[in-house]
Parts: sequence; structure tokens; C-alpha cells
Amino acid sequence: MEQTTFFTLGQRVHSSTDPRRVGTVKFVGNVEGYSGTWVGVDWDNEGDGKHDGSINGVRYFQGRSQNSASFLRPQNLSPGISLLQALKLRYQSHSTEQDEDEMYVLSARNKRVSVQLLGKDKIQDKLSRFEELTSASISYLGVSTPGDPAEISASVPNLKELDLMGNLITDWKWSGVELCGVNMDVTAIHGSGCFQHQCQSWVDVDKGNPHPRSITSPLSTWCDDVGTICEQLPHLVALNLSNNLMTQNMTGLPLLKAICVLVLNSTGINWSQVEILEHSLPVIEELHLMGNNISSIKIKYALALVNVLISPEISSVFILQKVNGPHNKMEHALHCIDSLSRYIFLPSSCVGLGVLSSCLNYFDRDLNRKEVGVLKRSPTLSKKNSVTFYWTVTTRFDLPTSSSTVQGFDSLRLLNLEDNCLAEWDEILKLSQLKSLEQLYLNKNKLTCIFYPDKNKIQEFLSNHESCEESYFPFQNLRCLLLGSNEINDLASIDSLNTFPKLIDIRLSDNPIADPGRGGLPRFVLIARLAKVEMLNGSEISARERKESEIRYVRLVMSKLLDNPEEINRLHPRFVELKNFYGIEDERPSVGAAGPQKMASGLLSITLKCVASSVGEKLPLTKKLPATTTVGKLKALCESFFKLKSLKLKLFLQEEGSPLPMLLDDEMATLMDMGIGNESTIIVDEES
Repeated sequence: MEQTTFFTLGQRVHSSTDPRRVGTVKFVGNVEGYSGTWVGVDWDNEGDGKHDGSINGVRYFQGRSQNSASFLRPQNLSPGISLLQALKLRYQSHSTEQDEDEMYVLSARNKRVSVQLLGKDKIQDKLSRFEELTSASISYLGVSTPGDPAEISASVPNLKELDLMGNLITDWKWSGVELCGVNMDVTAIHGSGCFQHQCQSWVDVDKGNPHPRSITSPLSTWCDDVGTICEQLPHLVALNLSNNLMTQNMTGLPLLKAICVLVLNSTGINWSQVEILEHSLPVIEELHLMGNNISSIKIKYALALVNVLISPEISSVFILQKVNGPHNKMEHALHCIDSLSRYIFLPSSCVGLGVLSSCLNYFDRDLNRKEVGVLKRSPTLSKKNSVTFYWTVTTRFDLPTSSSTVQGFDSLRLLNLEDNCLAEWDEILKLSQLKSLEQLYLNKNKLTCIFYPDKNKIQEFLSNHESCEESYFPFQNLRCLLLGSNEINDLASIDSLNTFPKLIDIRLSDNPIADPGRGGLPRFVLIARLAKVEMLNGSEISARERKESEIRYVRLVMSKLLDNPEEINRLHPRFVELKNFYGIEDERPSVGAAGPQKMASGLLSITLKCVASSVGEKLPLTKKLPATTTVGKLKALCESFFKLKSLKLKLFLQEEGSPLPMLLDDEMATLMDMGIGNESTIIVDEES
């Protein structure tokens, strides 16, 4: 008989022959025209399937694309393995003779030469001793569950770094049971004297009266993934969950006390979930959120805490409010949005979440609550073996409109939002109060401009947030800003980067404004306009490169706009400063007796390198040329210098720190117009 019971809709699975082929169960049942039971899977990678969820004109489910879906027999799918099973598979399994036979390199005659790894057995033996393991990578092994929590802590007690990329992990929340739609703690309820009483009597919140409720479904257990793993690994500081499709329900996530680095690339997380996650990450330093289609930084919800005391000794519901912060017994580093801790006392017979909702309405009638969920349960034994439950409940409210920036994340130094859908810089400004933030990665988004908040905007921040100090500056500790592969195309955006207080590392590559091939600025102009930058596009700016770039920039501006000082000040804010700093005078040749002296003072030493393949290697030549020499004239000179009369030439400017030379394609432009300075190198090539 085929086993199909362990596949349910929404379950994450992988191909039994390829753990990297991961998808979601969308259908379980019969398919018209085919015998037996089939499982319909929508694969994560487009192209892994054969159709879109329909066969022979009958639609069974809707796939993500035209070829992302498949129907498979249950035996061809795997629901995954536990964390410990994956660790044993990766670190304690021994290679077979077949595996060792496949370890080879090809010789010059294309023959296999076997490879023997020196020290392989010694390394394998060390890795197999789990108690000494501090770093583990079990990516793409089909991990779907933590397994026995106690066994995790006993097996790998010293684990500090864990890579779970590409597995079947889905859940965040705490382990427990579900009874008639109400979540409760297993350890708090099982075996207690009030368990039977709770099963027999519940409160119908809508009608407001307790009455017996029949139990039509058995207890169903559920177990979290992330919470259990982190709880059982107290030394874990770095966790990679990339390419695991996580559920949006984060209610019940325990305090991740030691996690400093959390990688959630391509997990489907949104910013509202990040806000909830913040309260469980008191020491987070690096947060990676690449590839999650985040389009906005929504500051929509606030978390408020309610401490609920449930005891058989309490006969009626009453509410107590207390000022001065959270309850001192709470282990979670969470806080109320208004610094007000609330307490609700309930009898044991009224433990439903609906009752909690009714009680919350008592003191939050003016707020629009979104959801209620259990965060923590702490059973406490009292007299006569009766059980008292301390539950901490979180409820989400619409945040007041005056709150416009992200709060918390006090230790966050690096935030990675690459490869998302952020298009408005106003969304990025919501991150400006992250006071420890040093590195912000925004490559591969849809940003069109950048600006630094003016005094009015800063004053608005100060007035809306009492916690802000008067000396507050937006992005006050930001040192690295990566903006590559966006759609930035204006000079004002470039110049605004000078206003960031500590910004020294910038990436602008693959933006229209920084791509000379699309009419953008060459590297030397970017360097000259960015006064404090020490690293541009991943390449360090040396003192010599900065000096030469700034001098070239001044000469370039002088050649085009010398007669229009107002236009210069508007378009080139640093021009006057740099011109005075280097003592540069007008180098245009004048007419008359003084002409030759002016021309001589404007000669540039240029190194010419010929790389034309049809003429072979030629030695570089260094020539002194007037700054007014046009590109067309220089081509003619190169034909003479290198005896290239029959070739059509292309010239490129080779710049220090630039990965590719810049094409000089405007034959009417002068060397001064192109910003070519003294001791520059020009590459001479032939057109293909």
C-alpha cells in the first residue's frame, strides 16, 4: 500500500534523488486518467517542473509559472530528515570506494589521475567528534525538523556557527499542542490536575458565557524549528537560514540570546516580520535579507506585552495595569510601546485566546489590534499541586503616524537589503536612527536618487521621538553604503553622499550616473566629487589617485565652463575649493607673444601603449602633447608613431583603480575636455 499520509498541503519537500530540488506540496489525491495517489509539487526553481499544475485540461493547482509544477508518486518525494541526521550524514559518514574513485584530475593527455587527500582521515576524525564541533554546514540536505531537542544539546554543545541554507525549515515558533484552535504548552498542561477540567469547560467569547464544548479533533502536536535549534545551542552566534521558505507566523519565537549574525536571504520574509523578529534578537550585529522582494520599510505595527496569570485559584477575571516597564520575571527583552506593562488574571477555565482578546479590549479600545498570540509560558507549582501558568502574550497595534523610523536593533552594525525591490529613498531614511549601523548594502534595488535629510527633516525626527538626542544625525555611524546596480542618474545624488557624517566606502557601479558607456561619470570625476571617500566600487583610492583625479576634474570643468562661474558653482560644488587648493590657473593657450609660453605650460606627458593584434607587440611611447589636442588628432599621431596607416584605431584611457579602460569616442573632444592629466596612459587598439 502506498504511504501518502505524511504529505500535506503546504508541506515543504524535496526530490528523493536530489535534495537541491525543493518545492511545496500543492495537491495530494487522484489525477484523472492515472491510477493511484499523486502528489502535486510546485518547485522553487522555475524550470524544475513540466507544467503549471494542470493536466489534460483539468487544473489541480496553480503553479508559480508555466513549467514549475509536477505530479509525482509519494515514493519519489522526501519529507526531509532531522538536524542530527543531517549532521551525521555530513560529518560521520565515510566515503565509499566509488566516491574515492571519483576523486581525480585530468592530465595533459586527458587521462584520469587519482587524487589522494593528505590528512583526510585525521580531518574526518576531528569533524566526526561532535562535542568539539564549533562550525557546521548542512546546506541542501533536506533538514525539515530539529529532532529531539535534548539530543541536539547533548550532541553538539559547542556549536557556534550553523549553515542551514536550502533546507526544508519552515517554522519559527515554540513547541506545544493545539486543542480546538487554542495553543497551549505541553509541559504546563500534561499531567496536571486541571487538564481534564480545561478540556471540559471553555468560554464562548462571542456569547460571553462558559459552556461545555465538545472536542471533535484530537490533540495535534506541532514543533518549531528555529526556536528549538537556538534554545538547544546556547553558544550559537551565527545562523544561516537562506533559501528556506519560512512561515509568516512568528508568534512564539523565543529569545535568541546569543545570535549575532542571522542570514535570511530568499526566505520570503517582509519588514513587518523583521520588526517582530527584532524583539527576539537582543545582540544582533549582522542581518542579511537579500532576495525577499522587500519594497518598503513598513513601520506599521507595534508590539505590546500582556502578562497573563492563569490559575485554578482564581475565580473571576480581573485586570491590573502597572507603570515602570516590563515584568521583572520576563526573560524576553521585549518592551511596551508606551512603557506600560499590563497584567490579566484569569481562572483556569478561561484560557482561550478569545478571552484574552476580550480582556485586551478593556484597555485598548482606541487601538486597532491586528493579532494576538502566545509568546511564553512559565508554569509555576503552587499549593496542593495546582498549576499556575504565567503566559506572556503579544498583540500588534497600528503604530501612530508620528513614528516614521525603525526603532530598536541597538547592536546592529550591518544590514544587507541587496536584491530587493526598494525604489524610494524615503524608505531607506526610515533606517536612519539605527545608531550602531555601519554598513548598509542596497545593491540591486530600484533606487533612482539619494539625498541626506535637511535640517527640517532632522528636526521632525527629533520632535517625533523623545529618545533622540539633540546631537542626533541621521546615519551618524554609517561608513559603508553599497548602491551598485540601481537606477541612480543625477549629480545631486552623488554630491549628497558628502553630507553623510562618516561615509568612506561607496559602491556606485552599474548605475547610469557612474557608467561612462551610458553617458555617466568616469571614475576620476566620481573621486573628485566625493571628498571623503576612501574606497570606491571596491577599489581603494590612493593619495596619488585622489590628487590626480581632482586636478583632472578641475581642468575638465575649466575647459567647458570657465566663462560661466555661476553654472560652475551650481553643477560643481567642489570646483572652487579644489582649484584654490591646487593653485590651478587657466591653461587655455592665448594669442600673441605670450602664446608659446602658455602652450608649453599646458603640455601633458602621455604614455601610449599599442595593443593592436595585427601589428604585434610594440614598446610604449611617452609623448608631450598640448592639453588642447583632440582625440581625432591623437589618433592621427598614433598612426604615425606606430606606423598604423592601414588600420582604423580606437583609443582608451587606462585609469588607476578602474577595472576597464574608458573609450575615447568623441573625436572633437580635447584631452582637457576628457579630463586627461599629466602622466596618463592611453591604450591604442584597432577596431575589430
